[in-house]
Amino acid sequence: MDVTAATNTPEMYTITASGTFTFDRNVGVRTSPFMAQSSAATYVAGESVNYDSKVKNDNHLWLSYIGASGNRVYVDYANIANNEYFGTDTNSTDPIQAGSEPTTGEGLGTLYGQEGANHADATPDGTTYTTTGNFTYTTNGAYGRETTLMDSQGIDHIVVNSTVPYTAKIKADNHYWLKYVSANDGKTYYVPYATIVDSTTGVLRYYGEDSNWGDPVYASGGSTSTGGGLPTPSDQENLGELTGAEGAAVANQTADGTVLDSQGHMGIVADVNVYETPDINSTVIDTLAGGNDIYYEAKVKSGNYYWACYSPNDDGHYVYFPYAQISPFVSYVTDENPGDPVYTTGGGTTGGRDQGGVDTGTPSLSGAQPLASLDGYKFPMKGWVKMLSGAATRTQPTFSSDFETGTTHAKGTKVNYVGKTNGTEHTRMWVKFANGHYMPIGQLSVGLNDLTKNNDSAYSETVANYVQDQNTSQPWENIWPYTKMVNGKTRGNKVYGPNNTSWEEGYNIDNLTPSEDFVPTSDEIDEMERIKSEITANRNDDDVLITYITDTHVDSYQTPGTAMGLRAIMLASYFTSHYGTDLMIHGGDLNDGVKSRELSLIDTERAVDAVKLSRRPYIILQGNHDDNSGYVRDMAGYQMDQIVTAADEWSLRSSQWLQRPSNPNNAVYGTYEIPDSNITVLVLDGFDQPEIATDTTDDGNPHFNTFRHGFTRYSKPQYDWLVNTLPQLAASGRKIMVFNHIMPRGVTGWKTLLDLSNHFENAHDLSGYSALIYDELTKYSNSIIGYVAGHTHEDDHAYSGGIQFVTTTCALPDRGTGDENRAPKGNRDQLAFDVFQISTKNGTVNRHRYGFGDDNMSPNQYLPSLGGSRLAEWSF
Repeated sequence: MDVTAATNTPEMYTITASGTFTFDRNVGVRTSPFMAQSSAATYVAGESVNYDSKVKNDNHLWLSYIGASGNRVYVDYANIANNEYFGTDTNSTDPIQAGSEPTTGEGLGTLYGQEGANHADATPDGTTYTTTGNFTYTTNGAYGRETTLMDSQGIDHIVVNSTVPYTAKIKADNHYWLKYVSANDGKTYYVPYATIVDSTTGVLRYYGEDSNWGDPVYASGGSTSTGGGLPTPSDQENLGELTGAEGAAVANQTADGTVLDSQGHMGIVADVNVYETPDINSTVIDTLAGGNDIYYEAKVKSGNYYWACYSPNDDGHYVYFPYAQISPFVSYVTDENPGDPVYTTGGGTTGGRDQGGVDTGTPSLSGAQPLASLDGYKFPMKGWVKMLSGAATRTQPTFSSDFETGTTHAKGTKVNYVGKTNGTEHTRMWVKFANGHYMPIGQLSVGLNDLTKNNDSAYSETVANYVQDQNTSQPWENIWPYTKMVNGKTRGNKVYGPNNTSWEEGYNIDNLTPSEDFVPTSDEIDEMERIKSEITANRNDDDVLITYITDTHVDSYQTPGTAMGLRAIMLASYFTSHYGTDLMIHGGDLNDGVKSRELSLIDTERAVDAVKLSRRPYIILQGNHDDNSGYVRDMAGYQMDQIVTAADEWSLRSSQWLQRPSNPNNAVYGTYEIPDSNITVLVLDGFDQPEIATDTTDDGNPHFNTFRHGFTRYSKPQYDWLVNTLPQLAASGRKIMVFNHIMPRGVTGWKTLLDLSNHFENAHDLSGYSALIYDELTKYSNSIIGYVAGHTHEDDHAYSGGIQFVTTTCALPDRGTGDENRAPKGNRDQLAFDVFQISTKNGTVNRHRYGFGDDNMSPNQYLPSLGGSRLAEWSF
């Protein structure tokens, strides 16, 4: 390495770089990049670690990644002084600034990195360093504000990878700020570019790269610079309304560095000293004798004094003099515009938690692509057909006489098959036999319009007057454009509707490829901006934001709507990464699971790619469609090799952030603690069972109700884990947000007045634990923020057992109640996801809806025409 450049690189210099490092010795894992900190774990020689960034600090180079705890950790991989690496790296880029100069000096702006941050306490808030440059936000976005206080309203959104040309830097409210003119509205704003003491690491954290390094701090105590600019006004609400002893009595509730935007003349009563900064311990540069009249342009609270800011030569060079001592209160001036820089009711005392979440870096995507067409595709399955009329077999699935075998299966015979295809001409449904021969079982154009579900033990299906099929559904009932031929199937007196809506029949399937190059439409951006405005209007300084999307049922072949499920995820991820939330949760039924295992795995990979675009910690819950058991149960004759096992699913959808206990069924349950907050996300798995729950049957064989697809189950290990976890979280004082794909049994008071049993699949809980899960949760209702689920494809809510329960509409547009109302409007009213804004300080949840339902339903309102009741806010 370049040891000189590495030595001169500022402390905590961080780059985004991903790779794998293999160690040649034992090294420790730490929660911050300091060698003096004790190791929390150890990598031994020969082990490897995947990382997403690198840091220079404490004479070492460090690898950084999100650990199993959900928090960022650090592992040193090189010693700078010894010019020694501790193993081999697949990415040779080091966190070193080429040609970096030593950060030494006396004046303002001569320090940067951790060395500068170590001097920040000695630099008063409001200190302005006049300089120019360009700052590129590489790790997370930020908001431009009218003040340099973090609890002031964010107005101008700076997204990731944006570059801000700035004209000054300011130190205030535990942050370094840039002063800039917005390209959006031409106004001057202030945007943070670094956190001086990060709440997670305890050290400086930059948000990107600066073309002109140097932070607004002094190298040693007070100012030795030649001047500064006018300080940035703080949030003016409730500021400056008090004066004299009345204001001084509550001054301790106002942060140092608070700036009152106030102008007027002061008459100097007694001699006062003049300083470059509002710091009584800094160098005196002048004295104002009693009798002087000074025109000031701002007032600042700093230390035990109120300060007036003025420009002696009216040349933009501003200095300060103390115009009053706070305790005991003594005024040194007369003021034509009374009002001191203190708040009447709190305000300005804290900056709150950093907003925007932690960027997890450039995602590694599978790049999986769907097949261009399923015409001629051979679906693996087994079953029998009973002939309702005779049919001849062929060596190929074609009506060409060249392939006739001479064998005919007569009416009334029952024959077994091992696959299905729509053949060479793509006009008929064919079954394939074990000997490789084929037999037609009906024309697609006729058979798909005449389907009847039978009330027999096999739930078989009759295809027109051709055959009775042991399996419940044909593959083409879920393949476009054949899907729209299915005009309804009957079983007894019940009609099963088609899988598509009327509005999409004129559309083709549009399969997107998840990519960071994805750009939403202008309408979609407008919808995101609306959500951003809602969040800003309700902002609390301890807000936690969680993006939540559920029931996307991604299927690249079924309908235009199921293909749009992928777009819904990409939009939710775009909002998460560009507007900034703390966590992205997919509530289950990621894909629809009604294709062969091969095709379903491809759709799962594509959907996971879309989730990863969020560039935030994510958790994908288990639904009842994800394991492909719908295909196995209804189309494949219980052919078990077409199941996507829970282990397979976890390998594709695993979350390094979820603290998931080892469990026999590879179920997805566990906890995640939102960094720098008092909130724990608790995930449950309502389909926690072996791949086939044959333990619930008398003969030990698969039956209709043994599949994950149809019935909710909880295992005893999950129940025992919950019983052990809830009291620990409650005792620690943490607040718990519960997510599951499905509701537990026992919740009462749903608002839609629809079939309440639909909230827990088929009203059955075959393991017996669902009601116990509900009972256990209600014991700790005081600690629970809410319980959120999907599954029902409708918005609904119930307050039961002291807990707010909420169901959410499906993200894709052609399922659920109200699907015919989701006709294309530039996608804005078609797709759906939520952003939960949670404040434990206020005990409030604001639920912001993207798309369908946002302007159709008001809080607590039940609209039968839409079949849902969306709860937009609640208290806990």
